[in-house]
Amino acid sequence: MPTEHLFLFLFLVYMTVNVYDDLKSHTTKNAYHYPMAAILLITSGFMGYGISTFLIGIYALVFFILFSNIPIIQFGAGDIKMLVNVYMILNLFSPFDTVTLFSVISVVYFFVSYSFEFLVRLKKRKLKGAHVHAEAPAIFTTFVLITFLITR
Repeated sequence: MPTEHLFLFLFLVYMTVNVYDDLKSHTTKNAYHYPMAAILLITSGFMGYGISTFLIGIYALVFFILFSNIPIIQFGAGDIKMLVNVYMILNLFSPFDTVTLFSVISVVYFFVSYSFEFLVRLKKRKLKGAHVHAEAPAIFTTFVLITFLITR
C-alpha cells in the first residue's frame, strides 16, 4: 500500500505542476506528459496491467480527439495528453474493469468540466461561443475525486 501512495503522490505533483503551468501560461509542455505516460506504461507492465492500461489510454486518446471536434468543446493537445495519463493511472488502482472505469471517469470529468464552465459563465455573463476556462483544473479535480472514491 505505501508504494501505491508514493506513486499517487508523484502523479499528484505532476498534476499540480501542470495545473499551475496551465493557469499561468495557458500552455502545457510535452515535457510533462510523455515521461509520465512512459512511467505509467512501464509500471503497469510490472504490475500486470500493461495491456488494459495501454487500451484505456488509447480509448481516451481516440475519444477526446473525436470529441474535440464538437464546436463548443476545445481541448488543447496538452489537455488530451493529461486526460490520457489520468485514465491510465486510475486504471492501475481501480477495482473496475477498463470499460466501466472509462465510463465512470468520463461522466465525472464532463460533470466537473461543465460545472466549471457554468460557474465561469455566471461570473462573466457576456461570454459566448467556445469553452472559456482552462481544462487543467477540471482534470485535476476529476483525478482527486475519483482517486478518493476508489482508494478508500
